[in-house]
Amino acid sequence: MGSMALLVRAFPPNPMWAFIAGPLATLGLMNVPFMALYHPLVTAAGFHASYALWAFRAICCLPLLPKLGSPRPAKGLLAQMLVYVIPLAYVAFAMDPTQEKRSSYGQPCAPACEEMESSFWGAFTRKRYVCQASNRPARDLYRICDAQCSEGPHEFYTTCGVEPGDDFKIRVLVHAAVLVMMALLPFRSSDKVKSQ
Repeated sequence: MGSMALLVRAFPPNPMWAFIAGPLATLGLMNVPFMALYHPLVTAAGFHASYALWAFRAICCLPLLPKLGSPRPAKGLLAQMLVYVIPLAYVAFAMDPTQEKRSSYGQPCAPACEEMESSFWGAFTRKRYVCQASNRPARDLYRICDAQCSEGPHEFYTTCGVEPGDDFKIRVLVHAAVLVMMALLPFRSSDKVKSQ
């Protein structure tokens, strides 16, 4: 949402520009920068994927620090963010993640755990397949529950949810608070400029 808001502000005030701003925001400000962090940290160095996510969040927060002023926050933007955050928090607290099932597509699953392949245009190597033997549900936040994965390579396979960690609820609350604060902070300098 933040990347979309940032790019929309750079375009003329016409809804049709969203067809250009949307893909640019998704690819240019989210997917490509995140992958540039993810593969070196996770695929090459072996860190958990959450390290890449938190590094990306920290980089995104840096431009907000100079905007920590005290003008009146935009109520409309705050209301929009609450409409977004409250249903997601409800889903996180009310639903049972162990009942979750996903159809996974991407890195194929197979019984061959040790086969390696080149990744990230030859920058490093990684395991070619996701496999049940190396799947650690507490770390990966899913478990492979598809019998086809023990038979041979499959592009589409089912993964199942796992029990949430002990700190799951506090993480949800912290994320919700951060999102609401992001609605209050990034546009404060523009409010100051309008008032002058």
